[in-house]
Amino acid sequence: MIRNIQFNITIHNYIQRIKKLFVLIVVICIPNFLICQQVIHRDPFDIKKTNVSVFLFFRPIGTGTGGPQLRISHYINPRIMFNVNGYLGVVSAGGYEWGPAKQSQNFEQGTFEVDLHLIDHFKNKRVNIFYPISHSDTVAQGASYDKFESSVRRILCFTGGIQMMNDRQKLTSKKQDKEQSNELPMTELNTGKDTILTHARISTNASYTNILLGFKFKSIGATSVKFKDGNSFNDIHLEAYFSVIIPLSYSYEKYLYNSFFSDVPTHRLNDYSPSPGFKIGVVNRNSIKNNWTFGFELGIQPTIAPRYLNGTFIHASLGYSLNFGKVKYESF
Repeated sequence: MIRNIQFNITIHNYIQRIKKLFVLIVVICIPNFLICQQVIHRDPFDIKKTNVSVFLFFRPIGTGTGGPQLRISHYINPRIMFNVNGYLGVVSAGGYEWGPAKQSQNFEQGTFEVDLHLIDHFKNKRVNIFYPISHSDTVAQGASYDKFESSVRRILCFTGGIQMMNDRQKLTSKKQDKEQSNELPMTELNTGKDTILTHARISTNASYTNILLGFKFKSIGATSVKFKDGNSFNDIHLEAYFSVIIPLSYSYEKYLYNSFFSDVPTHRLNDYSPSPGFKIGVVNRNSIKNNWTFGFELGIQPTIAPRYLNGTFIHASLGYSLNFGKVKYESF
């Protein structure tokens, strides 16, 4: 009898311990279950179709300028995108001994491009979603992340368009004139004879209309998860591209002055044909929500300079991206 009573007490104690452990697990786990409720969007074809991004750009190598940039893109269907990109900056002619009459020249560049998707691969993927953690209304808050089943698109597309540009171009520098391959023949106006300005920095104002042809890789994701305190996103619209730049038409100021204070030109540039160029770059933004965006580009612009690398440029942009349109969230 006594043994039975002791056995029942022992069983009762174990049951109480199990209950306490269960309560502890529930207390710890339920807030986390309440934080995350459901994946409400995962279709990478269903993104906001129109994007307007406002940047500040900096071009330290090449033109040596900076200013505002506006980029507008729009999908007329999931596999065709139009893109308009405009830049405006001011270029100083300081440091050049021979140059055009205008002391400064606006850097103006506008492009219009069309992306045509050649390969559009749909892929299921687990993606990371960051979400807030609130222990109570008074205790400190934090953040964590978890993986959720979703999908992404990996895209290879053809991109083509037109580029118009006004720029001050560096033609020669002192170091380059020491090499015969970098000589720039021109006409001396006093004598009418061809001559070469050795050990001189020469620049001119030029205008180009170029054709752009290339390929672009895109990665698009549009995952959204509904949490206790709102929605969190893992949405991306990444573009990486390579394009050749082919001059279609061009013009440049031929008369050179050896001083900004001089009213009489001393030399005249001969007729030169520009060499083609190329650009490699990346633009990263979100596909649904509004957020910060950035871009980076490097390459060689078409140039009439005798040294091809004189057209080298590096371009960096930072701005804010606004998405317009509607997406269809899943309902539960």
